[in-house]
Amino acid sequence: MRARGTSPLLPRGGCWPNPEQELLLQAALFQGERSIHAWHLWKKGTDIEASTLDLSSFRLLPQVYRNLCDQGLSDPLIEKLKGIYRLHWYKNQRLFHHMTSVLRSFHAAGIKTMILKGTALSLQYYRDYGLRAMGDFDVLVPTQQALKAIALLTSMRWTTRGIALEALTEDYRAVRHSQAFRDSSDCELDFHWHILPENLAADADDDFWEGAHEVKIQDLPTVTLNPTDQLLHVCVHGAVWDAVPHVRWVADAMMILKVAKSEIDWSRLLIQARKRQLVIPLRETFAYLRDKFDAPVSAETLKALQNTPASNREYRVYRYSTSPPTFLSVLVKLWLINSRLTGSVGFWKRLMQFSKNLPYWNMPPLWKVPFHIIFRGARKLGRIMLWYTSQFFKKPRAAYGQPSH
Repeated sequence: MRARGTSPLLPRGGCWPNPEQELLLQAALFQGERSIHAWHLWKKGTDIEASTLDLSSFRLLPQVYRNLCDQGLSDPLIEKLKGIYRLHWYKNQRLFHHMTSVLRSFHAAGIKTMILKGTALSLQYYRDYGLRAMGDFDVLVPTQQALKAIALLTSMRWTTRGIALEALTEDYRAVRHSQAFRDSSDCELDFHWHILPENLAADADDDFWEGAHEVKIQDLPTVTLNPTDQLLHVCVHGAVWDAVPHVRWVADAMMILKVAKSEIDWSRLLIQARKRQLVIPLRETFAYLRDKFDAPVSAETLKALQNTPASNREYRVYRYSTSPPTFLSVLVKLWLINSRLTGSVGFWKRLMQFSKNLPYWNMPPLWKVPFHIIFRGARKLGRIMLWYTSQFFKKPRAAYGQPSH
């Protein structure tokens, strides 16, 4: 919802944490006076009781609570933060319970699994179920076992979100990397057959699997990304525009660097970024973490990323990923992803494949695209004209040279 009086010409949201979120991150991540000073500045400019607190900031409060408590801070809001921490602890316990059930069924069926994102980070780096907020749990299976896993989820009464089960065809899975599922208790699973939406080849995740670390959840074996690949995943996943700027990726990256700094293979990280055409997002996120939060990323690593040439396609994908999305920019980004999938085929074959893939990306058929562009442009122009008209009639009559009564 746009704030009253805000021009529709001005984009909201962003790719990087805003100043208020940066203060909250400092309160969560720094030690000593820097942390406490950031907390007081954030508290002074924010009403934690208000319903206007954005979700990204709210999800960071458990980590703020733990950091401030560890430093012995006495504050009237500590009890409030403690309640938020307990809420996330309860929700995460519930998610882990459901995830364990899914993993056990997959394991019994001979399906390999890897846990991703929040659950993996909670186990390996936060090591406290209440610190890292999660809305769902993420499970990856090998690409060739995806269909078997989907059938098993269906038999367990998990249902797809936003798409009919019958639509999860081989063609659909070839251009997507995951699908959301939900069970009868509204618990959400983000089911993956690829880790990254930019890397969708059949063998795209082979080296992730080969370098994975084994873990156990309630004596149930599974694997997670090793610290190097985990850091890559967190950073490139965070470098995306959102209506509410991202926060968690910063805390996640800093926790990985704090807990497993000695295990990071910087050479592997550079190789992975180059291989997957993710040099630009990794370079930009590393520079941000080093500048804003003193992340232990060496100048040599940043220089190596800076000196690595990036293709025009990689640059454009990054630019569109970190900018406010429009119908046209999303279309161009999908064309670039489609071009990578189709390889060196001719233009017309690439265009035919693009037309075939558009419905799988929730986009209109190719022949309808010009009409959508015209319609959306006209609708946006109408909103702008309506906004300016409302501003005109809000002004006092005296402003237009007429007597006011």
